[in-house]
Amino acid sequence: MAALPDLPFPNDSFDCVVGAWVLHYLPSALIDASLRELARVARPGAFLCLTTNANRHMEELWSRVPRVRYRLSFPAEEAARLLDGVAHQVRVTEVEGTVTFESLEQAREFIRPQVAPPSIADALEPFEPPLEVTRRAAVITGRFRP
Repeated sequence: MAALPDLPFPNDSFDCVVGAWVLHYLPSALIDASLRELARVARPGAFLCLTTNANRHMEELWSRVPRVRYRLSFPAEEAARLLDGVAHQVRVTEVEGTVTFESLEQAREFIRPQVAPPSIADALEPFEPPLEVTRRAAVITGRFRP
């Protein structure tokens, strides 16, 4: 088993590094070290592909939860800047879609594992179903610096 920011691989091990929906779950204090660790295990010039959510992800839902502010440690809006020291030719491709919540309880169940304490989800303001929200994410590609 491996976890960022300490990967059990030798330097220059991979021609491609994929981080799908990982970095935005890390604490902000671990982002720089984790990106350096990904660069360490990648060969110079290796391909990088990441996916992450945007800070505006599902804002129609999160705005209905009092005292909750949806903010990520590795948001799509900051990806290029955060990668500046380890990657070049960085391209951020925004992706949008729609998620539909068919009931208040379904939306609360979605929120519970993402907030602490989970009971915060009970404060979700009622809505008339269905509630359609916009999924905002990005695919980030680039090359690790030689």
